[in-house]
Amino acid sequence: DNGAYGSTGSQPTLTGSCVDLEAVARGFGIKSTLKAGNTVQYACAMDSALEGPVFMHFLARSGNSDVGNIPLDRLDIRKRFQGFMGS
Repeated sequence: DNGAYGSTGSQPTLTGSCVDLEAVARGFGIKSTLKAGNTVQYACAMDSALEGPVFMHFLARSGNSDVGNIPLDRLDIRKRFQGFMGS
C-alpha cells in the first residue's frame, strides 16, 4: 500500500490518511493481522507463524517510474472493467 493511485496521477488514497486496512481486516473478523513499514518488519511478518486467515498490510513509499499516466479517467476505467466482467 503506497497511499496513492500512481497510474492515474498519484492522487492520495484514503489509506494514506484515514483508513487503516489492518483495522478493517480485524473488523471483518480476521484475528491474525499485522502491518509492516520497513524491511525488518516485513521480514518478521514473513517469518510469523500465524494461524488461520492472515491479513498483512505492507506499507510502501509512494512514487512512480518515469512513465506516462493512463490516458483514461476513472469512469472510463470502470466501464472497461465492468465490460470485461460482463456486467
